[in-house]
Amino acid sequence: MESQFKYELTAEQLGFLFRIRHDSGKPFDVHVTMKPYGNREMIQLLKERAGHMQQAKDDYDAWDVKEGNTLIGREFFDKHAIKVKLNGVTLSDPQFEKLDARWNVREVTIEQGYNGIYRATTEPEDEFRVVDVEEILGDAAIRTKFMMTDAEEKEHVILINHLFDYPNAMDSLSWDRAQIQQGLRQGGWRVQYNHESLNSLYGKKIQSLEGVTLDGQPCAKENKDEWVDAVPYLMKRAALNFLFSRAERATRGN
Repeated sequence: MESQFKYELTAEQLGFLFRIRHDSGKPFDVHVTMKPYGNREMIQLLKERAGHMQQAKDDYDAWDVKEGNTLIGREFFDKHAIKVKLNGVTLSDPQFEKLDARWNVREVTIEQGYNGIYRATTEPEDEFRVVDVEEILGDAAIRTKFMMTDAEEKEHVILINHLFDYPNAMDSLSWDRAQIQQGLRQGGWRVQYNHESLNSLYGKKIQSLEGVTLDGQPCAKENKDEWVDAVPYLMKRAALNFLFSRAERATRGN
């Protein structure tokens, strides 16, 4: 059954829940409510933090996202963090500072709240579905999983389908040119992104979204101009990574 909980692009605040573990092994829930931010704000922050994205060890089904080793732009996080609760209790400023000093709450909130997008487990036939017989060569659906909390601090999983126009050779070239890959001595690689180019590429290829609404209305192809700029940039970038990785595998016949 389809979840009734959607990602609302015009929401005035968003809630995220993540868990920390005490030395005793006991887990604690940290609930943070934040004001959404604009794509230009996030792109600027990523530039300041020398952003990179490192692919996780399992190669494809998840991504280990890090936007720099040091926290730059503290004012940015303070501007958007409204309230922090630990196991349902609102923390005072001194309490929050102690919590943040140990677990980097501000940074984790961004990484899990806006970067915490993983490819949902689906059957292969669900990954690329035909929308219409006449468009059999033209569309690809990428499903991602996004975790949020509501006002009662209940955790929800939102499955977001990004319905793309299937990328062509020029799109793949644009994707490649928008990033510089650097090998890491400890294994894997790091990618430096041209964020403006990726933001434009997503806008060019996306057709509709499922699991996301704009003022309660579906994000369809017909009203694309109204919602595409409101989609969080980090969500766009994660979906593009999945799209072009999948397209590359399809080209190789895998």
